[in-house]
Amino acid sequence: MNDKINDYQVRLTQERSMEEIMICTIEEMSELTKVLTKYMRNSEKYHREDLVEEMSHVLLQIEVLRQCFNITDSEIEDEQLDVGYRCFNK
Repeated sequence: MNDKINDYQVRLTQERSMEEIMICTIEEMSELTKVLTKYMRNSEKYHREDLVEEMSHVLLQIEVLRQCFNITDSEIEDEQLDVGYRCFNK
């Protein structure tokens, strides 16, 4: 991971309250939802750079939440493997 991005994540966890972090995460997920919905309604009005921007915001916030709740990479990976298994082994 880029050191500057890591610095931003650390600062966010240190300088914002848990409530602020959760609210910001919800807002960013809402923005991503908006971009995806716009694509579904009319892909001609879709702008890839909007998707990249909103995905990057959500991923940043998710990483901050992961740090705040002390969730390890292996916990996330285990859940992702479980979801994949359930999806493809019905």
